[in-house]
Amino acid sequence: MPIVLFLVWSTLIGAGLLSATLQQGVTPVDYQAYQRAAAALAHGATPYQTPAQSLAIWRSYHHLKVRLRTAHARGTPRRARGGGLLARTQPGPYLYLPTLALLMCSTFAVFRRD
Repeated sequence: MPIVLFLVWSTLIGAGLLSATLQQGVTPVDYQAYQRAAAALAHGATPYQTPAQSLAIWRSYHHLKVRLRTAHARGTPRRARGGGLLARTQPGPYLYLPTLALLMCSTFAVFRRD
């Protein structure tokens, strides 16, 4: 029973946070990959990036990690470290079934940006 209550509680909190974020007109980075995939499917394209595009995204994550570690090693204040670096975070490559992107975007119509 405690597990069920925890799952219900965490689902409600997550849905509430997502709803509040979407009402502000901001798509969380977690859902931008679904949005991009659904937009590609709507235009008859594949939801997946090319290997070169996916590799560029993973390399950008690695580059960000290196920059954050370097800033930390230099003793840069925590507030200054994340500000400009994390603001440019991009969604990861789409790795899931195409139907998942369509489901997410039909469920959350706010994702659609035609």
